[in-house]
Amino acid sequence: MTGTARLRTALAAAAGAAIVLLVAPAAALAWDALYQDVDFVSAQRGWVVGAGATIIRTTNGGRTWVTQKHVSGGPMLNDVCFRGKLRGWAVGDHARLYRTTDGGKRWLRVRAATFGVANLYSVKFTSASKGWICGGQWTSSYSDTTQPWGYIWGTSDGGRTWTQQVTAAGACYTALDFVNGWTGVAAGRCRVQTTPSTGFDMPFLVSTTDGSFWTGFQYLGTTPVTAMVHGLDFAAAGRIVAVGEYGAAPTFFPFLFSSGDYGTTWTETQPTLGPVQVQDVRMISNLVGYAVGGGSPNIYKTIDGGVTWMLKGTTYGRELRGVDFVTASTGYAVGATATGAHAPLIIKTTSGAARWTRVR
Repeated sequence: MTGTARLRTALAAAAGAAIVLLVAPAAALAWDALYQDVDFVSAQRGWVVGAGATIIRTTNGGRTWVTQKHVSGGPMLNDVCFRGKLRGWAVGDHARLYRTTDGGKRWLRVRAATFGVANLYSVKFTSASKGWICGGQWTSSYSDTTQPWGYIWGTSDGGRTWTQQVTAAGACYTALDFVNGWTGVAAGRCRVQTTPSTGFDMPFLVSTTDGSFWTGFQYLGTTPVTAMVHGLDFAAAGRIVAVGEYGAAPTFFPFLFSSGDYGTTWTETQPTLGPVQVQDVRMISNLVGYAVGGGSPNIYKTIDGGVTWMLKGTTYGRELRGVDFVTASTGYAVGATATGAHAPLIIKTTSGAARWTRVR
């Protein structure tokens, strides 16, 4: 019996009946001033998104930044994805989706009825026309009749219209990634109800090989424990890395899983030092990658595909939320500062995370 099968059997026995999967509400963000994600399409050109529906851009490697969009009191934008220097998409809370075809000179809101009131957490495009979004709709109720919902949507016209591919009761999708136009993975957390009033959150993953039909549900980990996935990267040659956190406020522990066979088997790393909540991961090859999170030091580096991680700390940032690398040595991380009023923060490295400089 596999580890996943043993886990499902144990959970069913604990529940004494069919397992009801429900999702717990996410913890509120600590700051209004926060950058959430970063995407660079070249060494010079990149975008950052965050609180207040903020979108900023640089065209000179982070030396200067231009605000393309900001809404005072607006929702958090959680993810940004560009294909080339003109076409991009940004997603956020309260069903926010913006798209641009001119590099961000104009950002147009896409109001799709299929989004409902869901928070949109992750967006990925593999071409100018083909892309996916995942998200969820939280609830504080753990009853059988009032459940949260998780969703995955797909588009084939550049994001003008969207089709719902997955509707899942009791599970919220928080991250997705694709290695090509049809092979992808999505992850999140689901509520495992052991009694009518108790349970825990388990991280899970699903996959697709045709870009539209999702299957292969599996838990990440073999121990029933409250946990969730924040970041996911699908690299070459079947390498998948998922990061997040165990525990509940105020005590968290880092969550890092890697697979080298398209998710068939997984290796878990439980470091004793480093970010207590790992928020994002970026693999720049099948072996080399970076992960960021909260705490200090708050940057990990792997050179073996995520099996082991080295601390690459920085004095910047109390909470790093997003990371992207454009070469093996040059990368950016975004979040909030460690002192004062917790201002938005962008840092840059040109030394493979050995040294960092604040650029905003």
